[in-house]
Formats: sequence, C-alpha cells, structure tokens
Amino acid sequence: MEAVATRNILKELEGIVGEKRVRADEVVRWTYAIEDFAGSFFHPLSDKYGPPDIVVKPHSAEEVSKILILANKYKFPIIPRGAGSDMTGAVTPLKKTGGIILDMTDMNRVLHLQEGLNAARVQPGIRWGELHHELAKSGVTIGCKGPHGFLGATLGGGMTWWAFSLDQQGHSE
Repeated sequence: MEAVATRNILKELEGIVGEKRVRADEVVRWTYAIEDFAGSFFHPLSDKYGPPDIVVKPHSAEEVSKILILANKYKFPIIPRGAGSDMTGAVTPLKKTGGIILDMTDMNRVLHLQEGLNAARVQPGIRWGELHHELAKSGVTIGCKGPHGFLGATLGGGMTWWAFSLDQQGHSE
C-alpha cells in the first residue's frame, strides 16, 4: 500500500484500539504472513503471497466496526484471522494487495449461555478448547471438537472454514 496512506491509517487505528495493539514492523508482519500449515511456509517465497501492511488486535465488536469503516475509507483490504491454523493459506495476504490482518484472538470470551436451550453467544477468537472448558462449567458439552479436531483453532476461523468449504461445494446460502 502507499506509504502515506499506511502512516495515516496506522495513526487512526492506534486511536481506535491503542498503540500497543497495532503493529507494522517487519518481524510481526512476516510472522502473520505464515500460518501453522506446513505448506504455508512456502507462501512468502512465492510471487503470490506476502506480509500484511498492518496487524491489529481488536477487543470488541465496536472496535472491529470502526476498523472496517476506516479500512473502507482508505480502501485497505481486511483479512480476519483467528489462531492461524488454517490449512489453505486463506489468511495469507496477496503480495500485490497487502492489507490489514485483524487478529481476533483477543476477542475470546463466552458472552452469554442460555441454559436450558444449550445456546451460547461467543466472540470469534475463542478457541475450541476454551469453549469446551467454559461450557463444561455449566454441564454443557458439544460434539464438535473444531475443524480437523484441533482444540487450539478459533471458533470464528473454524466457522469461516466451514462456510468456505460449503461454498466450494456449491452449498452456500
């Protein structure tokens, strides 16, 4: 992205989430360019993938909303990311596009459990293992262990993967 636009959006992002939760240094950017999946280690070596311009860690839906409005203003792509355990390279930015990785892992709480209905409202950064642990406190269990059985994957990432899988099979709604 253009250097001036990047500097401007950095300052505005810091105003939304605080200086400590916005990063644009090389080490962090390249760390987020690589996912857990072994094949993604080759992405940075290709002509297709590269690091994000900025990494932001929001703590609330309100912050996410403000970040999306700001990114739209500057025409910056947004790439939501959970634990980075994706198996496809889907959260690795395109080299020529860059963008902002929205690291959702700090949004990791169970917000509400409706006992009797066995329904829970959770934030997208909660890991499947944390969700199992929190629900067990109320005697609730779920059969699904998360995508590919990884308790360390985030629920938001797992739901995105699931929706993507359905879409690729032509079952999208």
